[in-house]
Amino acid sequence: MKKFSFIFLFFLTFPLFSQIFESNDFHLSIEPFLSYSRGTIDEIIYTDSDKYKRSLLEWDRNIFLYGTGIQSQYKNFHLDLNFSSSIPNLKCGLMKDSDWFNNDNFSMKTTYSVGDNKNRNNFDISAKTKFDFKLSNHFTISPAMQFQYNYDSFVRMEAEGWYGQEGYSSDGNHHNWYDSEAMHFPSEERWDEEKQRYVRYKLLGIKYFRNSFVSWFGFDFAFILKKFSTSFSAFFSPLEYNQVQDTHIGGSILKQNQTDNFSKYKFSIDASYLLTEYLALSFKTEYLTGNTIKGDLYENGTFNKKQKSGSNSKELTCSFGVKFLIF
Repeated sequence: MKKFSFIFLFFLTFPLFSQIFESNDFHLSIEPFLSYSRGTIDEIIYTDSDKYKRSLLEWDRNIFLYGTGIQSQYKNFHLDLNFSSSIPNLKCGLMKDSDWFNNDNFSMKTTYSVGDNKNRNNFDISAKTKFDFKLSNHFTISPAMQFQYNYDSFVRMEAEGWYGQEGYSSDGNHHNWYDSEAMHFPSEERWDEEKQRYVRYKLLGIKYFRNSFVSWFGFDFAFILKKFSTSFSAFFSPLEYNQVQDTHIGGSILKQNQTDNFSKYKFSIDASYLLTEYLALSFKTEYLTGNTIKGDLYENGTFNKKQKSGSNSKELTCSFGVKFLIF
């Protein structure tokens, strides 16, 4: 009921806005949209020397999202707000877990497991402001700033794995995960001395979530005709902060905090076609990439002074929307 009251109040204020701002100076549009995002989030734990990877979890992020954008413009000044949410509890690719447990040879990947990844919840909230410099009647360049919050949550419950490190291998020595000495999970039934019966071992589930706060700075380059407009955007991140938690069900809880400057970049292409005076179709493609950022690691609430954590992501997102031009 609160949502409907808010929507009713929002539309009720439109006449007031139209009186405050001249119609030629102020413009407002609302854009419901659907998106498909395809990419991977990497979760990394480093060795004591911070030189090699100790553990790498690769979470596929192939998700469908729906959301709404609000674009406002007063003369040359723009303020845009966007919110999107995923369709939850769907298979969104694979989660691959790799470990390098041989301290004498960190090029040997001793452990590998893979299983279906499901998204639990995903949110994206952003606010963007820019100022237009019109170079001609058809071309505009706009310096812009954006603040973005992302929340991603996944779970992998079933997986197949190969454990070649000592303690699991058939001869008690370190082996590559693909060697015949590596133990396979789910395993064949083996005699358990402690339980005095045959047991079939399987891998336990893993849960993951990440809060990501990112600031962006860049430029929009827009080309405008009568009914068709297109723009290209290029942004870099002056500051990024990630808060990560990895929960091995029945095992350890790893918390990670990472901060870095100028580590992320994103590029986008927008296109819009005006159907009527009050209705337009829009399409957007955005690519996000960057470098791994490192930070602190906490294991079961205890700060790990020796090892660092890391995070990285690459995403390609395509969106289709219908834009309602209010003013």
